[in-house]
Amino acid sequence: MEQPQTVVIENLDPYIGRYPIKRIVGQQLAVAADIFKDGHDQLAAVLKWRKKGKTEWFQSPMRPTTNDRWEGLCHFSENAPHELTIEAWQDDFRSWQVEYDKKFTAGITNMATEVGEGAVLAEKAAARATRAHDKERLLSVDQ
Repeated sequence: MEQPQTVVIENLDPYIGRYPIKRIVGQQLAVAADIFKDGHDQLAAVLKWRKKGKTEWFQSPMRPTTNDRWEGLCHFSENAPHELTIEAWQDDFRSWQVEYDKKFTAGITNMATEVGEGAVLAEKAAARATRAHDKERLLSVDQ
C-alpha cells in the first residue's frame, strides 16, 4: 500500500502563542517556517491570511531561503484580529522541469520518457483549466 505524500511544516516564526502578534495597518509581517518532505521533489508554498471570522483568504507566495527554510510576507488592511496559515505541496511540474533540465544539461538526448511525462502534466493542467484559451494552449503540440 502506497503512503500519501506528506509535506511537513514546522518551526513557524514568529511563534504565535499566548500573546498575539501586533502590527499597524499597512505594515508587513514576515513569516518563516521549515517546509520539507522526503525525496528530491520540488515544493511550493503560500502564506495565507484573513480577518478573523471572514471566509476570503489573501495569499502571497513563499520562497525558499536556506536549507528547508521558507519565508513569505503578508500585510493587513484593517485594524482587527487576523488568522494566518501556510499551505505547501509537492510541485509536480517544477519537479519535472528540474529533472529534465539536469538531464538536458548533462547531454542526455534520448528523453522520450521525460517528454511523455511532461505531456501528461500538461494534459492534467488542461483538465483543471477554467478558461478555454488556457485549455487549448496547454493541449497544443506546436507551442
